Amino acid sequence: MTRFSVFWLVLAGICALDATAAELIVRDTRGMPLSGAMVSRSFVPGEPADTSDNGYPAPGMRNIARPETTRFTDQAGSVRFEDSAELVNLRVRKPGYRDQRISAIRGDEQPELILEAETDPQKLADSKPANLWLSLLDFDGNEADREHFLLHCGFCHQQASPFMRNERTQEQWLSVIERMNSYGARLPTEAEWEKAARGTDTRPFPWGDDIQRENANFYSSRDPFENMASFGSRTSPVGFYNGKTYDGYQTLDSVSPYGLYDMAGNVWQWTGDVYEGMHYRFMRGGSKDTYSMDLRIWVRNNATPIYFSPGVGFRCARDSQ
Repeated sequence: MTRFSVFWLVLAGICALDATAAELIVRDTRGMPLSGAMVSRSFVPGEPADTSDNGYPAPGMRNIARPETTRFTDQAGSVRFEDSAELVNLRVRKPGYRDQRISAIRGDEQPELILEAETDPQKLADSKPANLWLSLLDFDGNEADREHFLLHCGFCHQQASPFMRNERTQEQWLSVIERMNSYGARLPTEAEWEKAARGTDTRPFPWGDDIQRENANFYSSRDPFENMASFGSRTSPVGFYNGKTYDGYQTLDSVSPYGLYDMAGNVWQWTGDVYEGMHYRFMRGGSKDTYSMDLRIWVRNNATPIYFSPGVGFRCARDSQ
């Protein structure tokens, strides 16, 4: 087979794929195509997920969810999804525009996707990432303080936008607290967290004095769950860095002196201290989105209690009997 024959076979395969793909065009109210619009398609669920155990499946039960696919429009405002006769939901988003949702249509339909420009100044401001507003602070003209903040502090303080923040209702907080209390559990204090992480010496990391990529999940640590060229970093399974080898990836045993894993990296961990006159709550441990230096035991982060992020979690403490 010649090289040109192979080329035509590949080209034919691409054309065949395009023939079975549903093309969607996103436009503004003037009919102009919108590039960079975020189009998410999810299948309409059949049987509802089992959430009987306070939002989780009952013990011994498994929930299997259909994947949600998200793609971005090109310069022509076009995006393609595989044809399907099943019912799907669509959500279209772009900063500066109001979201559009279309529910329960066939996966091979091509609905009109028109985004209206957002005109509410408050909603436009809320849609901007918080670090944009932080960059506008002038620190009363102290350029050195401003540079230090932007280089060191601004990385962690309320990064992201409403796409990443989700305010929790009082009922949701009470539900979580009641669940923890039913186990006799609570958030650890900062002192308790630090003691559990370092033991009784002055080590900077739970496992010792140095950090390597195979110790923990942090920004650009090249673990099996990240791809910096596409989706970036993701959380790793609990206890992953235990010295075992997974699909050829050798981890280092990164346990703390008290036998705890994941005390550094993966997700920031809330602590339970409430300080007088301060609305913020503190977190420890660093996360998948922070640099290795932020995994040192004494590093703190803070946010308002309603802050939500895939890079933030918690572990429970319980008083000894």
